[in-house]
Amino acid sequence: MTTSMSEGNPLPAVEDSRAMCFQQGKPCIYASPDAPGVIITEWPNGTVDREELAANTRTRHWPDRTTQTEPADAELTFPHWPWQET
Repeated sequence: MTTSMSEGNPLPAVEDSRAMCFQQGKPCIYASPDAPGVIITEWPNGTVDREELAANTRTRHWPDRTTQTEPADAELTFPHWPWQET
């Protein structure tokens, strides 16, 4: 993982980006370093989406550890917690 310098202290570049995104109330989106073909979206409220490109699915992991799987082309909306299935 690459690092950047922040006031003389080396910090992981991803952590710098996450903090900046969350401070603005926006999600942090990046490719998984451990799983090729997986895009990860971390939301400020603790929800994490994993989009698997080969399978064309997106799995939303809620803060209470429940999951919701849908096609990757379904509309991606800001996750509101607590989640209620309709």
